[in-house]
Amino acid sequence: MATKTAVDARGWFHTGDIARIAARLKDFPGYAKIPRVGVCEKPWTVECGLMTPTWKVRREKVLQTFESAVARLYAAPCRNGQRGTGPR
Repeated sequence: MATKTAVDARGWFHTGDIARIAARLKDFPGYAKIPRVGVCEKPWTVECGLMTPTWKVRREKVLQTFESAVARLYAAPCRNGQRGTGPR
């Protein structure tokens, strides 16, 4: 399935893999489920400052760089209608 047809008008991504994963996560508690995902087109590298030389994520730098995108993710309601509480 092409990506254009896999994403609906509201931005939800639909593939067989998503359904399979959702079925396996059905019994997980809410805090263990990932409510929404953002996609970054640029790679996270040591050179751009988002990763350390040992390939650990520089969380503060990521949150600063993508502040508006993270805010939009947490502002959007999940499928259950609840909103996120923000990054910890």
